[in-house]
Amino acid sequence: MTFRELLRHRALVLRAVRRGRNTDDTKKLIEKINSELERRRDLKMQRFSANTPKIYE
Repeated sequence: MTFRELLRHRALVLRAVRRGRNTDDTKKLIEKINSELERRRDLKMQRFSANTPKIYE
């Protein structure tokens, strides 16, 4: 899934939790989505920081 799709699915799942629907499964799904988003953010920052010049060496 793309980053936007993950964000959209997380919003849908959070809405389902607020409505009290199948909270155990949805909480597991939220954890999976959040971990995937965090992993992608970390990779993005690593790629960004690799091209940043070191100013204070």
